[in-house]
Amino acid sequence: MNSIFRFASPAIMLCLSCCGEERSVKVAVRGEDGLPIEGVQTTVTFLGYSGGDTQRKIGLTDSDGEFEALGQASLRMHVLLEKKGYYASKSGRLDRNESHDLEFVLREVRDPIPLYAMRAYIGFPKNREWLGYDFESGDWVAPNGKGRVVDVWLRCDTQKTAERDGKGTIEMRFPDGGGLHIVKRGYLKRSLMKLPHVAPVDGYIGTFSRREESYHNEHRDEDLGYFFRSRVKMEGGRLVSANYGKIVEDFQFSPVETGWHDSHKNSPKFFGVVSFAYYFNPTPNERNLEFDPRRNLFKDLGVKEVVRAP
Repeated sequence: MNSIFRFASPAIMLCLSCCGEERSVKVAVRGEDGLPIEGVQTTVTFLGYSGGDTQRKIGLTDSDGEFEALGQASLRMHVLLEKKGYYASKSGRLDRNESHDLEFVLREVRDPIPLYAMRAYIGFPKNREWLGYDFESGDWVAPNGKGRVVDVWLRCDTQKTAERDGKGTIEMRFPDGGGLHIVKRGYLKRSLMKLPHVAPVDGYIGTFSRREESYHNEHRDEDLGYFFRSRVKMEGGRLVSANYGKIVEDFQFSPVETGWHDSHKNSPKFFGVVSFAYYFNPTPNERNLEFDPRRNLFKDLGVKEVVRAP
């Protein structure tokens, strides 16, 4: 009997999966004001080994903002929420071996505007030195790049531990009055728009650092994002002008030196790389950071640098 299951063909396995237990996926959808949202198109996918084995249950949330679907999944389940006037939200992978009771918050589409937006891959040409970075130029400031204004100082302190690995620290330091505002509560990881529409006025910290023991980013937090403030002008201890931006996810930091592969021979030497998707509003004191992807102020970005989320 055991050998029959051990060497069962895909067709037999597919048949067996069809006899699996039915699961329930319940969703409750609210707005940022906490009120239920009716009429949200909800697509619950019960993924099978083939298209014929996959079930999709589609319906609208009721007056309580709720919807329930029943089905069987051979692999996993997934939820997609869509409604005109709101940003879409997804569940991520759901375990097929249990039922799920999920709550979602949808963000409204309000006032998308042009911003400087890009996924930056910033290689450190020097180790253990503070280097200035310009968000509007998307580059190091001179003499390391074409940037003109220091929005943030960056520093890496890395050490090579293997041909393709290393360990070290990434540090950030903002000029006086600038800083990062960490967002955990109110961060919507599964939403197309993860951070709130508007940057806060207060709550910015001037320094940040993180240590990694390898390129695996084990200390990266997937449940937070950041607002930032730069180009601050003060008069008599009072904030009179500043520029605002957002970083929609925690930083990716690779403390690995380039040069270990033949393809690096004609490339600049880097002692580590930090990458993150950021959005910068060039208008002083304008805190709206709801981005219109059709109106990026950066032109001619590389394929990997383009951001398409608001």
